[in-house]
Amino acid sequence: MDYFVAIKNISDYWQVELLIESFKFHNLENKLLVAICGDKNPKLLPNLANHKRKFVCVDPENKYQELYKAYSLLTALENKTISQPFVLMHTDMLLFKPIKDEWEQHIVFHPQEDREDIKKDMDIKGMWLSDDGAIRFKNIPIKFFKQVLKIAEKCSDKKEPALVAWAQTMIYGNLFFELSPQPLEMELLHDNLEAPIIHYKHGLPPVFSKKAYGEIKMADDPMEILLAHNPTSTTDYMHKIINHYKEKATR
Repeated sequence: MDYFVAIKNISDYWQVELLIESFKFHNLENKLLVAICGDKNPKLLPNLANHKRKFVCVDPENKYQELYKAYSLLTALENKTISQPFVLMHTDMLLFKPIKDEWEQHIVFHPQEDREDIKKDMDIKGMWLSDDGAIRFKNIPIKFFKQVLKIAEKCSDKKEPALVAWAQTMIYGNLFFELSPQPLEMELLHDNLEAPIIHYKHGLPPVFSKKAYGEIKMADDPMEILLAHNPTSTTDYMHKIINHYKEKATR
C-alpha cells in the first residue's frame, strides 16, 4: 500500500515532518510519496530533506495553484512513481497504524460533514464527497484524475472548485465507491478509537489550533504546545511521534 501527500505552504513543513516521523515509527517511510509543490528550491527540514520518496512538482503555467494536490498526484501517476492501491493523505495527519486494504471498492473514504453550500453549487443530492479527508484509490484509470482537473477548471467560479471537482468526478465516473465501514480517521480529542489515521485539522480545542501556524511564522513552537497537553490516547500517540522527532534533533 502506497501513501501520497502534497505540500505547498510554509505551514505544511512542520506538519509533514511529523507525518514522515509517524511512518518511520512503523518502518513504512518508503511507502510514503511526498510531492513538493510551488517551489523549485524549497528549504527542507530534516525528515523531508532525508526522505527518499519525494519529488518537486512545479506547474510551469501556474494553472493549478489551488489544485496542486490533484496536479501533483496526476504527475506521480503519469511518471509511475506511485502505484495503486494508495491512500491520499493531508499534511495534518499521522499514521497511527498501517491500513489493511481489504476493500473491493475502487474508492473508499472517510465520511465528511454534509456541505449544503457545495451541494447547491453542484446541483446534486445525497452523500457529500470531497478530498477533505483520507481517500483510498484502487484500480482507477488515469483518466479519472485528469477529469478532476478538467472539471475543476470549469468550476473555477464556484466556491472551493477542487472539492467540487473530486465529488463530481466520483459521482459521475461510474465507479464503485462507498464510505469506509470503519472510521479511517480520528481527531486529537478522540479517545481509544483506534482508527488508522490521526487527522488534527480541528486542532486540540481550546489550547491548539493549527490555523495559527499559517503563512506567518509564529514565535511559538506548535510541537511544544501539543506536548504540553495530553488529554486522550490519541494525543499520547502524537507525543510519542513528537518526542521521537525531537530526540533526533538534539543528537
